[in-house]
Amino acid sequence: MVILETSYHARRILRPFIWLLLSLPVVLAVPIFAIYAQDSIPSLTLTNEQELSYRCPMASAVQPDTDILWVLMDNCGGHNLILEPYDRSTGTPLPETASIPLAEELISPAIFTIDRFISPMRFTPDNLLEIIATNFDNETFSRFQVDVNDGTITQDAEADEHLNDLLLRYSPYPVYMTNFRADHQLAAVGDEQSLYVLNVANETVLFEIPDVVVSLAAFSDDGQRLYVNTLTDPDNYESFAGTLSVYTLPDGELLTSLPLDWSGVYPSPDGTLLVVELASAEAGEEQIGVLDLETGVISNLLPVSEAPQPVIACRNDGRSMTDYGYSTSGMLTIRGLHWLDDNSGFATLNSPGYQVDSSNCYWDVSRFRTYSVSPP
Repeated sequence: MVILETSYHARRILRPFIWLLLSLPVVLAVPIFAIYAQDSIPSLTLTNEQELSYRCPMASAVQPDTDILWVLMDNCGGHNLILEPYDRSTGTPLPETASIPLAEELISPAIFTIDRFISPMRFTPDNLLEIIATNFDNETFSRFQVDVNDGTITQDAEADEHLNDLLLRYSPYPVYMTNFRADHQLAAVGDEQSLYVLNVANETVLFEIPDVVVSLAAFSDDGQRLYVNTLTDPDNYESFAGTLSVYTLPDGELLTSLPLDWSGVYPSPDGTLLVVELASAEAGEEQIGVLDLETGVISNLLPVSEAPQPVIACRNDGRSMTDYGYSTSGMLTIRGLHWLDDNSGFATLNSPGYQVDSSNCYWDVSRFRTYSVSPP
């Protein structure tokens, strides 16, 4: 997602603020939709939940021509980065495929952040797993390529410098105001007034969307559409009323526009459906639904988090915790979402966040959830 703001100072505050809203998670948004007959509303069903790890997912990517979902995990505190392989359909670990620890002298958590809003992971045509890491201190991006066959990590520092110089032509603070398409070949970059869609490879502007401020943007999985959710009144910090606009790529034709309060969106492969993150003003009551772009209606809503659970044992080493009276927070932030190729459903990676005590006891585990979507 790309963040645009009406003042540069506010932009610096806003991107981490949005990251906090969605990672706690709270999205202070409730969409506005017309009321339709029951049979015209799509149906969303949670079909399975698989425990992943006591570690926390940060980002993920499906390896082409395989069923392997590579998940970048950390220790829930930003350190001990490791790539772990899972079955993309079920979330089952794949022990026959080796996990890959990432050396902190190369991708240092003291320097870099993996920002899930920018589509940070993808496979290159050479089957290298590319990770875009964000340095918020010097406001630059760095791209690391990982060979998943042997764990080798490489970086083209000169090419990264060139990328950062390109983005700076269109935005004063690109690390806060850029989102990459899944293949990292297109980028949506914002300045004070406009959103620019760039071809990163040949450094051209495909099109410009003027008068766009305080917006969340997302590319479709097939790279053929851009979804821009813009606040109606960006100067009113108590209002989250907004408009969702859908543009074609690469020409920027406006396909549709409809009311949608400021929300994170995940487009389906064919571009007709969107998973929308929603919540009440109360943390822990966040929900997801599926928006049908043809009708403008949303499915039934399902909770993302769960009720707090008693901590019976440490999830990382099995130590008994029954005498302490601890409970989990119940928070399970969505840290990744992958649609099925046929648009019939999707899977989410949910993180419990940092729920670790001073004895290094992990109270909860990350999850892999699968959902089915039935058309109206």
